[in-house]
Amino acid sequence: NDIVNLLDDNENESEMINSSVFHTSDQLVSGLKGEYFDNQNLSGSPVYTRTDKNVSFDWGNDGSPSEKVIPHDHFSARWTGEINVDNPGEYTFVVKGDDGFRLWVDGKLIINEWNDQTLTQSIKSIYLGEKKDYSIKLEYYQNTGGASISMGYKDGSYISKASRLAFSSDIAVVCVGFNDEIEHEGADRPFDLPGYQNALIDSVAKANTNTVVIVNAGGNVNMQPWLNNV
Repeated sequence: NDIVNLLDDNENESEMINSSVFHTSDQLVSGLKGEYFDNQNLSGSPVYTRTDKNVSFDWGNDGSPSEKVIPHDHFSARWTGEINVDNPGEYTFVVKGDDGFRLWVDGKLIINEWNDQTLTQSIKSIYLGEKKDYSIKLEYYQNTGGASISMGYKDGSYISKASRLAFSSDIAVVCVGFNDEIEHEGADRPFDLPGYQNALIDSVAKANTNTVVIVNAGGNVNMQPWLNNV
């Protein structure tokens, strides 16, 4: 019997963030337009504007996007641009930040963590059904203490690959759960499995009735979406 590890080639969140490709709304430059404000409310005109290839910043306790014009605390930022979708389907977005952040895709608010918090990660999967450019808007604010923000995305083609592998195997073992970026002291984690994981289990279980799920978690987890199918 073959036991196939369906997650061998899945990227972790950091790799997802660093490999994400964006372009500005005018399609002239790779990256996102970054607008930075010297207050934490995105008020007034930005005091600093640049193009960021991606959003992956950790300014620590005493840094800022621009030491000359932006304070270490009480600042905010907005990134805007687009992603190109050549392969319609499910896409997973991840944002990780300290303090508040919120993300819009195609004009729809999909992640909203607009509050003071320690380093927090939020993952959301949505269906992008057309071959076109989709608008992206990420907003962030820093109150006091540590300051960091990162954002990325990944298409859902690996779920289809996992299903094909499961269909041709005797047993499918799916490892899911939480890592130390989501589940740690000082922050609450969601009751549901993050991001694409429920969809992955559902797809694999439909392809192979001999599916085993291993959950890595420090507490209770909502298993109702798939418990009776594995």
